[in-house]
Amino acid sequence: MLDNIAFYTMDNMWRGILTDLGATGTDFMSADIIIDAGWAAVDLPMSMSELKEKILADIDCANSEIICAVFGRNADLPPVQMKIIRALSRAGADGLSAGDLRRVLGYSTDANTHAADTAIYNLRRAFGADVIRSENGKYKL
Repeated sequence: MLDNIAFYTMDNMWRGILTDLGATGTDFMSADIIIDAGWAAVDLPMSMSELKEKILADIDCANSEIICAVFGRNADLPPVQMKIIRALSRAGADGLSAGDLRRVLGYSTDANTHAADTAIYNLRRAFGADVIRSENGKYKL
């Protein structure tokens, strides 16, 4: 039901529920959604379809907020570009290395792929070269 959704939570109850529904637990930087203490306020019980709708709506809302904060307007981004923007936004001033970005995209940190480089190139081409900066081997917003 929640295939292809990656979540991060420290709450064992939510970890169990979301895993049972097919979502995948992951690290903070790679997560599509972060389930924190605020999620305890969700109206329970709810049906599986209601839970899925809430999770998908929360992902869309969080993605829109990040995109507006970064670009000053809403934009539709391909999933790879959205994962990169979301991870760089969470990383803040520390930024992420190319290996970290490969991990966020689901590759090994030492994989020989240009997926992150291509996505960054396309983001820079669409939104300006200064959107994603490279400093000391780290990518930063």
